[in-house]
Amino acid sequence: MKRLTPFLLLSALLATGLSGCRPAEPEAQPARVDVAAPPPKETSQPVQVLTVQEGTLRTERRVTGTAQASRTSNVAALASGALLSYEVAEGESVAAGAVVARLDDTDAQQAAQNARAQLEQARISYASARRSLSENAGALEAAVTAAQSSLDLAQKELVRAEDASNTPQAALDAARDRVTQARAGLAQAQAGLAANRAGSGNGANLDLLSAQVESAQAAVTQAEARIQRARVTAPFAGVVSSQLVQPGEFAAQGSPVFRLVDTASLRATFSVTPQDAAQLVPGTRMNLGYGGVNYVAVVESGEAIAGEDRQVPLRARIEGGAAIPPGASVQLRYRLELAGGVLVPSRALGVSGSENYVYVAEGDTARRVPVEVLSESDGQVAVSGLQNGARLIYPVPSSLQDGSKVAVQASAGGGK
Repeated sequence: MKRLTPFLLLSALLATGLSGCRPAEPEAQPARVDVAAPPPKETSQPVQVLTVQEGTLRTERRVTGTAQASRTSNVAALASGALLSYEVAEGESVAAGAVVARLDDTDAQQAAQNARAQLEQARISYASARRSLSENAGALEAAVTAAQSSLDLAQKELVRAEDASNTPQAALDAARDRVTQARAGLAQAQAGLAANRAGSGNGANLDLLSAQVESAQAAVTQAEARIQRARVTAPFAGVVSSQLVQPGEFAAQGSPVFRLVDTASLRATFSVTPQDAAQLVPGTRMNLGYGGVNYVAVVESGEAIAGEDRQVPLRARIEGGAAIPPGASVQLRYRLELAGGVLVPSRALGVSGSENYVYVAEGDTARRVPVEVLSESDGQVAVSGLQNGARLIYPVPSSLQDGSKVAVQASAGGGK
C-alpha cells in the first residue's frame, strides 16, 4: 500500500472541508394550474379584401392572316400578234376599260382602210342611182299622162266609128287596134313609173345597191373590231400585278398578257378555334394591323366545320385597305366573351385535390368557399358558387385557414 505524500493529504482535507460548507438545494415543486384563468387570446391576421362583382369575362385574341384580293384575273389577248408596248407599268392602278397593252395591228388597220374605201364607193353608187331615178320620175309621169290621153282619144274614135252606120269594117278594125295599142302604151308607161318609184327603174336597183352599202359597213365594223382586239384592256379597276408577255414577244389569241388584281375589295383569311368561330359571326368588326397602320376588318363568312388542323377558316373584308398588297401577312385582333359569373383574381384561387376555393371575410373570420371555375383569362377567373358582393380575401396569406381570425385592413378595392 502506497503512502500519501503530505501535499496530497492536504489537498484531500481541503476538498472535504469545502464540500461540507455548500448549502443544500431545495426539492422541485409540481406546477400549479389555475382552472379559473381565461384562455390565451388568439392573434388576428391582418388581411385585405376585395368586394367582388358579377360580370362577363372577356379576352383579346391575336391571329395572323393573309390579305387576298376578292378578284384576280389573268387578262388574255383577244387577237394574235406581237406585243408592241404596255401603257401601264407593274404595280400601277388602272380604271375599268383602260388600255393596258397594245398588240401589232398593222394588218387590221390596212383591212379597215380598204373596208372604208369600199363603203364609200357603195354609198356613191347608191346615191347616184337614187338621184337618177329621181330625175326620171317627172318624165315617166308625163309619159303616163300622154299614154292615158292617147287611150282616151282612141276610145272616142272607136265609139264614133261604131255609132256610124256606114263605117267600113276596115275602119272599125283600125279603130279597135288603136285602142289596143293605146292601152299597151299606157300599161308600159305605168310600169316604168312604178319601177322608178320602187327604185329599180332605168337599169338601177336601189335594193341591191342598199345591200351592198350594208355589206361594206359590216366589213368596216369588223375591221375596226380587229383593231380594238389588238388593245388589251382592264376588265375591272385594279392594279397590274405582273406583266406576263414582254414587248416584242408573240401573244397568241386567248393567252394571258398581264395579271390584274382588284385591291379595292381586299379580304383577310385566317383560322381560329371552333370556340372562337362560334362568336365571330358575319358582321363582327375586328382590328387589323399592317405596316404600322390599323384598319377595320368585318367578318363576312367562313366554314362551319374545322379542318384537319382543328381550326375553322374565316374571311373578313378589309375596309380602306387599298395600300395592303395581296399576299401580305396581317395581324388581326378581336375580343371574345368567355363566361359570365363572379370575377375574381386568378391568384385568389386555391386548389385542394379536385376542389377550387377562395377565402372570404365574414366579420372577423375567414371562411373557405368552394367555387367552380367557368373560365380564366389575363389574370382573372369567372367563378360560380360565390355570392355577388362578397368580401374576397386577397392577397391570400400563406398561413390562412378556414375559421382563422382576421383583421380587415384597407385595400385597393375599398373593402373593409
